[in-house]
Amino acid sequence: MVETILDFPRGFVHRDYQSRNLLALGDGSIGWIDFQDALLGPRAYDLVALLCDSYQSFDEPFVAARLGDYAAAAGLSSAQALELRFQFDVITVQRKLKDAGRFVFFERTRGDAGYLPYFVPTLELVQGALSRLADRPELRALSPIVTRQIEIGRSRGMLRA
Repeated sequence: MVETILDFPRGFVHRDYQSRNLLALGDGSIGWIDFQDALLGPRAYDLVALLCDSYQSFDEPFVAARLGDYAAAAGLSSAQALELRFQFDVITVQRKLKDAGRFVFFERTRGDAGYLPYFVPTLELVQGALSRLADRPELRALSPIVTRQIEIGRSRGMLRA
């Protein structure tokens, strides 16, 4: 997965471009905060951060429509739009596994269980991306692991209310 991501086009990425770091300004524009993690990275990374936000729920048709909007605004061809979706799904697996692990880490090292309700929904985003990447042999082994962790999380009440 890392080798695949390293081949993606790179550019400026905020790396935490999600709902809690966007501000509605008085003039109707949007402001960003929390830039300390910004760097050069895969261009689709911020799309994943925004559309697979652990703190918001967007269904797959909404996400697909927003990716379509982005592809149209960027002037992407049909093939390029398909490649964007592929990159989006691979980065979703990487980023959301990291997020789910961080939620458990906070609880175990800091005693902060406040993020645990986002554990299962976050892994469900991974599961959805893995289902769209089912033809990738290097990712097949992840699906049963993620499914098992979702089951464990559900049994422990790690769900958003």
